[in-house]
Amino acid sequence: MRVIASKNRFVLGVYRRHMKAIGYLGRIDKLFGVPATTRNWNTIVAIVRILKGQGKQGRGVGKGHPG
Repeated sequence: MRVIASKNRFVLGVYRRHMKAIGYLGRIDKLFGVPATTRNWNTIVAIVRILKGQGKQGRGVGKGHPG
């Protein structure tokens, strides 16, 4: 597990899928004092697109879709 950056409540890191990774994630919980959650790279890319306003059109709440 490698922590690349942290800012406010966000921590960015990478890890390989090994049994040891579960223990490392537990250490991250204790170090930062909150439960850690993980996301795969496809999810990160989708979040970046949404934040940049390039999310998929025609799905979900938005123009012409009641919320």
